[in-house]
Amino acid sequence: MFFPVYMNVKKGFLSCDVKLLEVGRTLDFTRLQCFYRIVFPQAIPNILIGMRVGMGYAWRAIISAEMIAAASGLGFFIWHARQMSRSAAVIVGIITIGVIGIIFDVIFSLVMKRIIRGGFDHSWS
Repeated sequence: MFFPVYMNVKKGFLSCDVKLLEVGRTLDFTRLQCFYRIVFPQAIPNILIGMRVGMGYAWRAIISAEMIAAASGLGFFIWHARQMSRSAAVIVGIITIGVIGIIFDVIFSLVMKRIIRGGFDHSWS
């Protein structure tokens, strides 16, 4: 999950509008003020997208790890059901993984929208 988050954070910070940084210099912002008032707010959408993609990778890794080296959990349940030739239980486990993944994605998407919409004061634009 590290790389999608890292790449999106990097993209967010590097894609800051140069004109806004010039405005910050004109207003005599310090480097720290430029970061907190200009660069970071513009990077937030990319950071959140990276976290959303990373969450999917993490979910997949957790299930895989449970299949390999756990004595409980959803991955273990599917792996054990497969070994016992209980295909209905395997399908239920797979559907459960998908439903939980969708629920987390929808919740994170709503939180992202709330942060992006409500996080900034756009009255000056």
